[in-house]
Amino acid sequence: MATQKRDAAIVGIHEYPSRAVGPGVTEMQIRVDSIRAALEDAGLGWQDIDGLFDYGGGGLSMAEYLGIRPTIIDTTSVGGSSFEFQAAHALYAIRSGKCNVAVLSYGSTAHTQSRNIGTGGFAGGGMPTLTGNMENPWGSVLISNYALVAHRHMYQYGT
Repeated sequence: MATQKRDAAIVGIHEYPSRAVGPGVTEMQIRVDSIRAALEDAGLGWQDIDGLFDYGGGGLSMAEYLGIRPTIIDTTSVGGSSFEFQAAHALYAIRSGKCNVAVLSYGSTAHTQSRNIGTGGFAGGGMPTLTGNMENPWGSVLISNYALVAHRHMYQYGT
């Protein structure tokens, strides 16, 4: 029987208690409160963080706000699977010795603002470019991006 290599572990976790937040609560506050609670859950402190994997916070500005100096910052943003990518990147960073304690963070006020994420479409109306020849003039929604990937897979692999 093969044994599983255990070179990294999730030791603290926190999910913000409500999707609807009060007036004046920012995405940054949600991320900071969640990181604080996850650190408490893990028995760690701010000074232990040396890897910051932040979705939507700008990375460097988030590190400055937290008062930390991580050896690695990752702001990978690939839609709904960003957190899976960031978890994999954090694992790689830990395995390769780039950091010891990686924090993944996210915060959103979309529910409070009654804003549907990924369904409003990008505005459109812009001039076509080499990489935005269809999206720029007419706009795009999140599902259309996934449809493009699915159609490419169907074309390339006969799915």
